[in-house]
Amino acid sequence: MGLFDLFKGKRLTGEELKKRLIEFEVEWSDEKLTPYFDEAVRSVKSPKDQRAVYWGSRTIHELLRLPRDTFRRRIGEVAEIPEARDQVALFHVDAIRYLEPDEDAYAIISANLKALTGRDMDKEIRDAKAFNANWKLFAAEVGKYTGSMDNNERSKLEKKLCTICGRFNCCSAMNKLAEVTVDLVTNVDRASRMYSGISVYSVDLRTGQKKQSGTPSVSQAEDFCIRMAASLPKEIIQQCLDGKNPYIDQEDENKHYRLLLKEVSRKVGLSAAKA
Repeated sequence: MGLFDLFKGKRLTGEELKKRLIEFEVEWSDEKLTPYFDEAVRSVKSPKDQRAVYWGSRTIHELLRLPRDTFRRRIGEVAEIPEARDQVALFHVDAIRYLEPDEDAYAIISANLKALTGRDMDKEIRDAKAFNANWKLFAAEVGKYTGSMDNNERSKLEKKLCTICGRFNCCSAMNKLAEVTVDLVTNVDRASRMYSGISVYSVDLRTGQKKQSGTPSVSQAEDFCIRMAASLPKEIIQQCLDGKNPYIDQEDENKHYRLLLKEVSRKVGLSAAKA
């Protein structure tokens, strides 16, 4: 028995909708995907729990972005559910922040946002595209960190990346930096075990200065990732601390995100606002 047979015709909890989102593939036919759209709309209309709104909206967001009309013809059903409508709109704008620039994808998102909210969201789209330009700069540079370089080169790279992070004016950046942290630390750990911390010494023939090149240690990588996230605008860090990041399921474990946020808050001296 598949998950669809198990859940058929029911309103699902957030955890069940999360499992369903992981289950389907966007390459499937519209006919095969329609039950997922149906149950997501049904579940966000009368949610069993708050997580149902988040994960149902995530499913709707993914299906509305497909370059096919089947689900977009039903966007009015979503527009009539205020909480889900607003959450899907947030997900749509956020997708622009991290997409490879694609005019066709932009056009779909723009049309969906107009249908959902009844207004052109040109400013939000422009701001998301500006964010995306900085994200592309960041993505092009951050992978270099795990390579071998001397201390001066690494310091320059770290400063450049922290400066870019200071321009990320959205809570979802904390989510993405948590993912980057896991990838960087994993790669550094793998490299350190493979090469046993080998360093290369050289001499600058012009100045006679000795230089040491090598890969960072795991502790250096962890510290750097914390400094990167701590470079986010303070108001964004505070919003995350206050549990007002709409791009994560607040009741999910989110272990890496929460650990990074804890270290960042300690570093910048912020704490969650008292209720």
